[in-house]
Formats: sequence, structure tokens, C-alpha cells
Amino acid sequence: MTLPAVLLAAIFCFRPILLTALADMFGSWVITLDPIFSGLARSFIFGLFASTAFSLLVVPVIYYLLASRKTSPPVKDGA
Repeated sequence: MTLPAVLLAAIFCFRPILLTALADMFGSWVITLDPIFSGLARSFIFGLFASTAFSLLVVPVIYYLLASRKTSPPVKDGA
């Protein structure tokens, strides 16, 4: 039952999250050319990449695994 909800959320949220993260990454790429703020820009870009990967891949998979564990039928003892 939770698989359709996870798939619908992925379908509707994937493109806006990805486009926002890519726009921020490309926008802060200009800052990497500055010798003073290049470290800040690199950490910002990596943080965006990591948070996007977590919100689009890791969190839905963990949610699905935990929800499917709760709804699984109990195992019967005996034959």
C-alpha cells in the first residue's frame, strides 16, 4: 500500500527538487572562481548534492522499508 504513495511522491517531487538543486549548484559555481570563497562554494555545492540525493533516494527507500515491515503479516508457528 505504501509503494504507490512513494512512487507518486517521487513522480511529483523529483523534477522540482532536482531543478532547484541544479540551479543553486550552477549559480554558486561562479563563486568557486574566487580565491577567498571557493571553499565555501565547494562545500555548498557538495551539501546540495548530498541533500538532494538523500531526499530523492535514501529517505523514500527507508520509508518504504519501514512501512512494509509494519504491514507484513505475522509469521505463524508450526506447520
